[in-house]
Amino acid sequence: MDDLFLVESSIEINATPSQVWQILTQPEKIELYTGFNTITDWKEGSPIVFEGDYKGIKYQDRGKVLVNIPNEKLSFQFWSGMEKDPVPEENKSVITYELSEKEGVTTLKYIRENLSSLDEQAMFEEHLPSVLEIMKDVAEDKDSE
Repeated sequence: MDDLFLVESSIEINATPSQVWQILTQPEKIELYTGFNTITDWKEGSPIVFEGDYKGIKYQDRGKVLVNIPNEKLSFQFWSGMEKDPVPEENKSVITYELSEKEGVTTLKYIRENLSSLDEQAMFEEHLPSVLEIMKDVAEDKDSE
């Protein structure tokens, strides 16, 4: 993939890689930080459907699982359901989560490649830190304390 626009960030989470993996792959946990329902079996090559409601308008975005190495790396293509089929490769971004653990702390690294514009990149750079904080809270199960 060309080096178009990308955003990358990471956060340290006081949880095991297995606990962090759950927030990346369990639909009920994904919904807590994305607001949409995720439908997939997470097998490499499998489709992903992201269903949601934005300001009263229902939408359905799509994706395809590229890499699934449990507790280590999850990567998938993502594209808007507003695109007409077939969606050109250049309109599909790639989201990758990488996990590493040291002394009981898991680092979650987020990479999103092939963004469509500098505006989209700026939007993700602005909002990504707060999304990662919510992911951290979900993984650390802060609501149950």
